[in-house]
Amino acid sequence: MKQKIFLIGEIVLLTFLVIFLSSCGKNQTTSQPDQSFPVAQLSPEEATLQSVFPAILKGQEDVEIKPRVDGNIEAVYVDEGARVSKGQALFKIDSPSSINALEEAQANYNTAKLNVERMRPLAEKEIISKVNLEAYENAFASAKAALDQAKSTQGWTTVTSPVNGVVGTISYRLGSLVNSSSVLTTVANTTTIIAYFSMNEKELYSFLDNAEGNSKAEKIKNMPEVKLILSNGEEYEETGRIETISGVVDETTGAVNIRASFPNK
Repeated sequence: MKQKIFLIGEIVLLTFLVIFLSSCGKNQTTSQPDQSFPVAQLSPEEATLQSVFPAILKGQEDVEIKPRVDGNIEAVYVDEGARVSKGQALFKIDSPSSINALEEAQANYNTAKLNVERMRPLAEKEIISKVNLEAYENAFASAKAALDQAKSTQGWTTVTSPVNGVVGTISYRLGSLVNSSSVLTTVANTTTIIAYFSMNEKELYSFLDNAEGNSKAEKIKNMPEVKLILSNGEEYEETGRIETISGVVDETTGAVNIRASFPNK
């Protein structure tokens, strides 16, 4: 468009000069010879319009790894950037409170079991009532459940990865005191890269108007592919697709959030 405007402006300027020179030459005895000028012929051409938006990149799954028990980190089995599998051990937590809870639950279980074994023959001989025996049996069942829970809690001292992915920054090291709110690291499933970006309402309306379909779902399905420009200025080799457009406009920014995905071989 800039080139076309420039050419039109040049033709107008030259025409003005010709008229000016002709009018100045009326009082002269000789006439000026006709002059010809090059003419550029303009023709319509198709152009591709590009819209550029800043984006935040994340993995398909970015899972925060937190311990389920309190204690000190006893061992770190992985390093930052390592690829891990689901169920692989990441950390070992030394949790005295879990050990104490397991020992107490084991002692209560042993006592409750002994009481049942001692009272059952008495109930059979009707020395004590069946109601009393049932009370001991209920206490034994509760003690067994508490012991199972304590054993499960003890198993939580080994922190494992819930997904396949890549280990992020490790925030705590050997000896660090951690609890259930401490984020030890993150594991990102990067088989697919998710790009989050936003448009204002005016851009979104224009974007949707140019997309085929009668509903938002149809329009999203028919939207053109998107490209990703990396931080070094290079274009990412894989093309992406827009997956979702939020239905709520942010009251502060007036923008709508959009999510696109890219394969990451």
